[in-house]
Amino acid sequence: MGADFIWAIAPVNADKDKVLARAKILTYEECEELYHEGEHYFLGYADIVGDEEQAEFRQGVIDRLVEAIEVCYRTSRELDHLTLKGNRYVLTGGMSWGDVPTDVFDDVGLLANFDYWLERKGETL
Repeated sequence: MGADFIWAIAPVNADKDKVLARAKILTYEECEELYHEGEHYFLGYADIVGDEEQAEFRQGVIDRLVEAIEVCYRTSRELDHLTLKGNRYVLTGGMSWGDVPTDVFDDVGLLANFDYWLERKGETL
């Protein structure tokens, strides 16, 4: 088997501070929803899984999301920024042999997942 080219893209239309502010006020229930929709994005945060207290779980999810937002709004050689029809996006990708192609791949995926989750709730940033 050979490698596959995979990529991730997320919208970055909203001001970073606005996105961070929304992430930081997630409730425990919202954190649970977000976590269960994309558990693989939280793999580096194993301490939030299991019988942790709700506050610790919530803070772990928020910390991981804040980290992803910070990564996606910066300039990096692993990220590209693209504007299509007035909408701004961040993207990353590359060849994969079953692993992520860049260090920021999961961050972009998590931001995209957060944006999609907010959209389904009727919220826009």
